[in-house]
Amino acid sequence: MLKKFACVVNAMNKWMGELAMWLFIPFTLLVAIDVFQRRVLNHPWYYVDITVQLMSALIVLGAGYCLLYNGHTGMDILVQRFSERTQGIIRMVLFIFFVVCMAPLLWGITFDTWEAIKVREAQTTALGLPIYPLKIAIFVGVLLFFLQGIAKFIEDLLFVCGKSGGER
Repeated sequence: MLKKFACVVNAMNKWMGELAMWLFIPFTLLVAIDVFQRRVLNHPWYYVDITVQLMSALIVLGAGYCLLYNGHTGMDILVQRFSERTQGIIRMVLFIFFVVCMAPLLWGITFDTWEAIKVREAQTTALGLPIYPLKIAIFVGVLLFFLQGIAKFIEDLLFVCGKSGGER
């Protein structure tokens, strides 16, 4: 059951990361238009808010995907000389710090997102873009990142206990 949970979370983060990658295309196009407007036409561009929101969504929605494929900075340089089992134990101990940081963040984001949805929160800039879709994306991204951390813990636990079949 634990292994199935980890597999489902891995699949969700893989899917979300691959979906989030597509946000890079409109982000790149908007940045190129911004640079052209400001540098060539000497005309300010008022759609910077859109690029900020797209980049924010791209980063947060890809966090779980990055964790799935060990893309985050880790302590590899310190633990690489230990056996894989010892590395798993160290990661399991460090998981406590992950939970201590992520659980309050997820808790706070949950309420902030709910309030933003209720009032249809929008920016106070000239465009007045809605913020609540971004806050929903941030909530989903942080939730998937947290679940991926739990999935990694489960994988390490199964490996250390010898129940993973040697899979890493």
